[in-house]
Formats: sequence, structure tokens, C-alpha cells
Amino acid sequence: MKKRVAELTPEEREAQREKWRTDQAQRREEKRKAAYIPTADEWRDEFAATEHYKTLNVHVKQFLAKVEGELGNKVGSLRVQTGPGVYDYFDDDGEYSVDRVARTLLGLKKNWVQEVRGPDGELVAGSYFIDGCSFASDVIESVYRHGLKQSPIFAASFRELLELLSKRYSRQRDQQSAIVRAELAGTYVYEPPALPEPKLEPKPIPQIVEAKPEPVIPEAVRVPIPNVDWPQLNRDLDEKARRYLDGIR
Repeated sequence: MKKRVAELTPEEREAQREKWRTDQAQRREEKRKAAYIPTADEWRDEFAATEHYKTLNVHVKQFLAKVEGELGNKVGSLRVQTGPGVYDYFDDDGEYSVDRVARTLLGLKKNWVQEVRGPDGELVAGSYFIDGCSFASDVIESVYRHGLKQSPIFAASFRELLELLSKRYSRQRDQQSAIVRAELAGTYVYEPPALPEPKLEPKPIPQIVEAKPEPVIPEAVRVPIPNVDWPQLNRDLDEKARRYLDGIR
């Protein structure tokens, strides 16, 4: 049986007052936390320290492996035809789309959603903003570009995510919401982006340069070298040549 206040000893009364003060402080702290809106970075860091974050990472890794197993190739491998040629390349946006779908779907189902500020919005699983349907409309284009709906497990998860987002933001009537509703209704038409034609560098045109002969200076206009006795010089050269041929030095 509980004692009446008058029956309590001074020590017991002080213990009850201390318990009441502790309860009140705890209630005030809970109200403060409920009213406080963390920044996006604060909640990302807070969520990353939880077991939920580890669970999500394992889930995403397993989900990606199943999708690639059903597709028969690595997500993000693309083959593109440009002009007369066909080439293969890897686009990591494919893996990014799988991560967004797997992480966001599980986060919504587990209610790991937090209102944040800076920027303002709803952040799921400490990773992605889902305000409105802009998030989903961006994913839709990437899903078609990488052919991810050819994986049954991905197609089912993707549709479930769109249904949750469409229901959550059913009052919105913007272009992104219309894209989501069209995808759910099966009327969405994907238009692949036009690839620019490769630029062909113009071949240099060879230039024909007309050869100009050196002008011939007539003997009559040759400029004589001054102070040279040409007849004597010729005689000396002839004598030296004769002596050289005769073996005389």
C-alpha cells in the first residue's frame, strides 16, 4: 500500500520530489526533440550510426546481386550505337538507380523517414529526399534507360515504391506526379535522349606551291671580284693541277 504524504519520512519525500523532477526533465527533453527539426547532415550522421543503416547496406547488396542474376549482366553495362559504330560502356547510374529503389522502399516500409532542414524536406533512410514525386520521376527514366524492368524482382519493387509515393503525395498535381501516374497506368513512353553525331574533322587540303626557278644572272651582268688577276690565277691553278697529277708536290 502506498503511504500518504503525511506518513512519509523527510528522506522519502525528498526521493519522491527528485523522481518527479527527473520525470519532468525527461518529458521536456522528449518534447524538445519532437519539436526540433535536424538538418539533413545531422540526421544522415545520426542514421549512419544505427543498426538500421547496416541492415540497409546488406539489403541493397543482396538486392543488386539478385537483379544482376536475373538480367544476366552487370547493372550499368550499356551498348550504344552512334552513327555507323556500336560500342559498349559502363554507366554507374544503373547501380545508383537500384540503390535508390531498394533503400527508399525499405526505408518507407520501416518508416525511417525524417523531416529535415537545410535543405528542407523528407529524408528517407538518411539517404534520399522523396518530397513530391520528383525523386520517382528521375528514377523512372534511368530504369528504362538501363532496362531494369527486365528483372522481375526489380520491376515488382519499383512498382511498389511508386505506389507508396503516389499515395503519399496524392494531392500533388505537378508534372513529376503525372509521370508517376502514367508509369503506374502503363501509359508512360520513354524517349531515349538523342545522341550527338560524331564530329568528323575536315581533312586538310594539300596546297600546291608553284616552284619558281632561281633567276639566272647573265655573264654580262656578273659583278667582278676586284683586284684579281684572273689570267694569272688560271695559269697557277693549271700548273698546280699538272704537278699533282705527275706526283710532284
